[in-house]
Amino acid sequence: MNAPSAYRIGVLSDTHGRLPAQVFKIFEGVQLILHAGDVGRDDLLTELEALAPTLAVSGNMDGPPLDNLRPLVRQIETPAGRIAMTHGHLATAPSYDHGRLAGRFAEFKPDIVIFGHSHIPHLSRVGGVWLFNPGSAGHPRMGRQPSVGIITASADGPQFEHVAIE
Repeated sequence: MNAPSAYRIGVLSDTHGRLPAQVFKIFEGVQLILHAGDVGRDDLLTELEALAPTLAVSGNMDGPPLDNLRPLVRQIETPAGRIAMTHGHLATAPSYDHGRLAGRFAEFKPDIVIFGHSHIPHLSRVGGVWLFNPGSAGHPRMGRQPSVGIITASADGPQFEHVAIE
């Protein structure tokens, strides 16, 4: 009998309507996909749903938030911990101010805050909260390579990985 695989979450942001085929290979076997906004076209979320349940938030380039499909923020509980997600464009949770970003969700007490907006991969810890930006999967800036993220639940806490898209 095979041991159960670890709980893995695929994380992406800033696709702007572009979903590189390699994302499907990278996210193979994940149990959940989180998209941190600037989706670009909602059928992209349907494509990701073929791999795993997919949750998204609305970014500044997505138009009006859609209540269940793309709200401005999400707060969920997963085997990897309590996760809050926002795009990073809101004045109350800006991607450039990590203290305010972490503080925006203080009442929820997240283990992880996922965000996008800057198109720059990022991982840091502020006040015991992990801040994770997967970078841009579809529209990187400043000569950066497209990237996504993987969060893996472990007994030692969440493990984070940025994965470059060739």
